[in-house]
Amino acid sequence: MKLSEKTCLITGANSGLGFAVAKRFAESGAKTILLCLLFSSLELSRRLEETGIEVIITDPGPFKSNLVREAS
Repeated sequence: MKLSEKTCLITGANSGLGFAVAKRFAESGAKTILLCLLFSSLELSRRLEETGIEVIITDPGPFKSNLVREAS
């Protein structure tokens, strides 16, 4: 699947299915935003960055204002 020039918001991306989906979408060329409720568990999601995949990791606290800004 080709997702270049697309932006994907993945919830629950810090582990399990959310992490796997985020990785697959990012590998397919999508700008990937990882949204995790437990900000302290984002270390799992940072593994994507270590592989050279560009991701945006955001705290859902300021969700409404920051998400729009980061996605654009």
